Order: sequence, then structure tokens, then C-alpha cells
Amino acid sequence: MSNQLFVRVADPETKIFTGCHYEDPNYKLKDNETLEAIPDGLRPPYKLVNGNWVGASEEEFDQSFPLPEGLKEANELAKQKQLSQQQFTASMLKKVATLTVDNATQAQVNVNAIKDIAKLKIELAKLTVQSSASSSVSESNPASASASSSASEPNSASVPASQLTSGNESVSQSVSNTKSMEGVSQNV
Repeated sequence: MSNQLFVRVADPETKIFTGCHYEDPNYKLKDNETLEAIPDGLRPPYKLVNGNWVGASEEEFDQSFPLPEGLKEANELAKQKQLSQQQFTASMLKKVATLTVDNATQAQVNVNAIKDIAKLKIELAKLTVQSSASSSVSESNPASASASSSASEPNSASVPASQLTSGNESVSQSVSNTKSMEGVSQNV
């Protein structure tokens, strides 16, 4: 039998698969016969078209193999449930996409707020240093205080830092804090 051909046969008129049989290797195929196997995934009834097997459409399949009445209703309910689940899934995916966009927007708002807070802290530190320097200078030397308050640049003091640190260490600390805050603001 290993040398024999496995012939698949279709009805000569309808071309619908009717069966198969073995033949000798020298067998001459008829128009309604083929050696081609029926591919997986096709719906019966299978038709032989130009030497190839073609599956039935959904309507042809339903006509050839009608479901009992109870199963038709169950099948229809299952289709409706599947459609409902697909609609629900699509709705949830849309909500997830919207929330993802909202989260990205909120993250950007948070970043901007953090930058603004850092800038405000820097400005506050600068004002604190200026205020401390002004009050420290005015207490120790009233003439220097009037000179620094009349300076054209608000961040510069006319009193050298060495004079400020000798009388008040908190002013020196404020100056170094301001310099480190300026480095932070450049990084922000």
C-alpha cells in the first residue's frame, strides 16, 4: 500500500467531497479526483475547484449542517455576548488611553510646579541674603549700608564678603547658600 496513491473524490456534478480511495501509482486521475489533501481550517462541505479544495461559506455551512432550534438561540446569545465583551474591552482601552494621557499631562504640570518652587526658593534665599547683609552692614557701618542700598545691581553688595563674615557668620552662611542655590537654578 505504500506505493499506492491516496485519491480524494468529489461528486462529478456538485464537486462536493464524497470520499477517498487508494489506486495504483499508474492510475490516471479523473476530473473529479485529486491527490491534494483537504487543508485544515476549511468548513465542510468541501468543493473541488480547479484541482484545489475550497471550504464552504458560513451560509453554506449553516444550510448543510443546520443547528437544532435551542442551539441556534444559544449560538446567537453567545455571539451577542462576545460582541458586548468586545465593546466593553474597546471602551476600557479607550479609558486607559485617556488616563494615560491625563497622567502624562499631570506629570508635566508637576514638573513645572517643582521648577517654580525651586525658583521661588532661590529668590527667597537671595532676598534673605540681601536683607541679612543690609541689616548687618547697617548695624556695623551706617555709611556702607547706604552705599549698598544705592548700588545699581540688586544682587551685588558694596561691602566685601570678608568684612561681612568677620562680624556675622550667619551672613557668610547665607552667601554660600545663595551660591549653591544659584547652581541649582542653573541646573533646573
